[in-house]
Amino acid sequence: MIEMRRVTAGDAMTYGAIVVASWKAAYRGILSDDFLDRLEPADRAGYVLRSLESGSDDRIFLAYDGEKAVGALLVRPCGDADALDTGEVLVLYLLPEAWGKGHGKGMMDFAIEQVREMGFSTATLWVLNDNARGRRFYERYGFAPDGAEQDVVLDRPVRGMRYRLGL
Repeated sequence: MIEMRRVTAGDAMTYGAIVVASWKAAYRGILSDDFLDRLEPADRAGYVLRSLESGSDDRIFLAYDGEKAVGALLVRPCGDADALDTGEVLVLYLLPEAWGKGHGKGMMDFAIEQVREMGFSTATLWVLNDNARGRRFYERYGFAPDGAEQDVVLDRPVRGMRYRLGL
């Protein structure tokens, strides 16, 4: 259904464009329109480039439906002080036109495979409390809130919760 390919420096803007398009659709009504309208693919592409240059443990991929990149994925060792023994799905975004086609599940299956390859038996991810669509997706997959919450400052502080899945 989808093919996952590791990103190269030449893919950074494609990655950034997918993340931004997904944020603009998924977070409309959660974050301010002004904030979302100011998002630029280059901002997200910069993270990819820095990660590749530094040799970090990030595993960054694009999901392809045929020859079209439709999803962005980033998996890494979790950086939360109370979850250092877990893998984290930091980014899992699809272009809005790819929603509802099973690509998200395929990407999550791949993400969990990456977490296992890194030697972890637990996966975590953070989701905004008001992101009902995202929370439903993660819960259907088997993730559940683990009680950790934090404010994420984007255009304003918004509450996020951590989800966890034993593998």
